[in-house]
Amino acid sequence: MALDLSALRDNYVAAVSERRDGNYSDIWDKSVYSRFAEFMLDPAVWEDFQGNGFAEGMGYSRNFKAGERTVPLEFTDPGSRARAEKWFRDLRAKCGTDFVDRLLESRIGRPPTVETGGVSVSFHDLRLVYNAWVLDKACGILDWRDRSTVFMEIGAGYGGLPCKIKTLFPRSKYIVIDLPEANAIQAYYIENFDPSLKVFRYLDFKEIGFDGFLDGDFDIALLPTQCIDMIGDRTVDFAINIRSLTEMTAPIVDEYFRQIHRVVRESGAFYNANRFDNRGSGDHLQFKTFPYDSRWTPLFSSTAWTQYQIHELVTVRTAFDVDGAPVSFLADLPPYGWGDVRRGGRDVGRKIMAIVFGLGQGTGNPGWGRTLLGQGENPDGTIARARRSLGRVKRGLSGKFQRKD
Repeated sequence: MALDLSALRDNYVAAVSERRDGNYSDIWDKSVYSRFAEFMLDPAVWEDFQGNGFAEGMGYSRNFKAGERTVPLEFTDPGSRARAEKWFRDLRAKCGTDFVDRLLESRIGRPPTVETGGVSVSFHDLRLVYNAWVLDKACGILDWRDRSTVFMEIGAGYGGLPCKIKTLFPRSKYIVIDLPEANAIQAYYIENFDPSLKVFRYLDFKEIGFDGFLDGDFDIALLPTQCIDMIGDRTVDFAINIRSLTEMTAPIVDEYFRQIHRVVRESGAFYNANRFDNRGSGDHLQFKTFPYDSRWTPLFSSTAWTQYQIHELVTVRTAFDVDGAPVSFLADLPPYGWGDVRRGGRDVGRKIMAIVFGLGQGTGNPGWGRTLLGQGENPDGTIARARRSLGRVKRGLSGKFQRKD
């Protein structure tokens, strides 16, 4: 049965009417959201949502244009083909061919794809396969593969990861907490991925409450941000956030950590994959200053596959304060400053090299060369502002002395 777009819009309108102020950071204040309800009943918009900008910020597409793709349907340039071939080969080697091939999906919403090895793949989908592998690996270590695990993802993009996790763990329940626009897109994606998955939406929540999801035969809950208050203490086994905490404002980040500390049960886990350093939300956020409390112990910690600017940390919730936490697993992450060097500790030489030569954009350590060229992380830095001022002067002079016909 096809998804009822009228019911989809009814859930969206109800959720938007009761949303909390301040949940849309500068990054997520998308122009398409002002017209979202207007286009929700158009099947053609949904069929192409990963290419026309309707899901802006959740994949490749930007700048919504009804009836028009803003990104190509296929990347055919040699660079994209070479990158896809390498990513696909490396991912199969890391995660296993059967695991990767089982989870690939590059059809729904018509994302831009690349043909490699006789398979059409989406770069974004390959990363979601990797994220699913990390979660699968953690569940294996924690001996959770044969249990009814409750996952909760804060910010789930267009809904790709919930579908992959339900494929790996059919008995699990999956809660998504997100903006109403994202919830609508997730509902469309999930329905087209597997119509047998039973989705619990906002109007269901209003009618039977959150316990109705836990006690009923629902698979995935798609709920706006205000509903997180209604999730019971120590209800969640595995909390997840991938690449969106550092896109929020600092007060929202603080609130989400408070909620994660509340809802994750003892011996539960938290998978956090975010930028080392980001200023795009209007606040300057860093992974190393995330407000973890002292009741976490790290399971594994590493830089993300194909994304040097993203750090991944899986932590396990404890019943007691852990000595030295969270400083013990956050303090040695980039970005580094001379204060980190003076404090000594591990890898002082590596930290000096990072400060001087840089670790790349998005890490908070662009290196002296990029900083002196005004290409550092801080758009309000003295050198960056001076370069912009000089550029304005040059443009003004160019206009002043331009010969008129």
